[in-house]
Amino acid sequence: KVDALEEAIDHISPTESARLHTGDPDLEGLENAVNDLLDRMQAAYSQQSRFVSDASHELRTPIAVLQGYINMLSRWGKSDPEVLDEGINAIAQETQSMKELVESLLFLARHDKKTLMMEMERFDALDVLTELHREAAMVTPEDTFVLPAAESCPMEGDRSMVKQVMRILCDNAVKYTHKGSVTLKVTRLDSDEEKEARIRFSVKDTGIGIKEEDLQKLCTPFERIEEKRNRNI
Repeated sequence: KVDALEEAIDHISPTESARLHTGDPDLEGLENAVNDLLDRMQAAYSQQSRFVSDASHELRTPIAVLQGYINMLSRWGKSDPEVLDEGINAIAQETQSMKELVESLLFLARHDKKTLMMEMERFDALDVLTELHREAAMVTPEDTFVLPAAESCPMEGDRSMVKQVMRILCDNAVKYTHKGSVTLKVTRLDSDEEKEARIRFSVKDTGIGIKEEDLQKLCTPFERIEEKRNRNI
């Protein structure tokens, strides 16, 4: 029985849709456990493959732009100040985009390796949103960012991580909101049963939203709604 099981496992590829089946009823429970493990491995492999494909696609475009402007500068930029300025500005923008993407990949890698360290401190959550509101107004002036008046919300946590999470939500809100508004809000959730009040952060936009059937994918690593993926987002 063990030999039959070993032989069946040897013919399985963890990256392909395959099932373990020996036909022996005594091994059925073990087969089901192995097949459940294979399903999880295949799902994780599929998610990471899609992520690598998306990341490669996102890097390929700025690299092509950089090559195009470098070629243009080598031909005409040395003698034409306007071409030189245009090329330098475009190269700077594309380089920044690539830098942000690489930083995101490194962040994910550190998280997967469990080497991401939290630096806990006391800070005011409202101050974080005030900074984000000011930065957003400068970076994307064409979008309307709203920060309603709120009371001070002291909390303990990793300030930089909290700000990064909120910045990611703001970036997504901008991507999927065309000429609309993005509202940032922080509130205290006081409770008599808790020693300290909980803090709720929220980012609300007037964009296209997410279909109800896709809400379950929100916390799935590397997940992205394919129909929304295009070069404009």
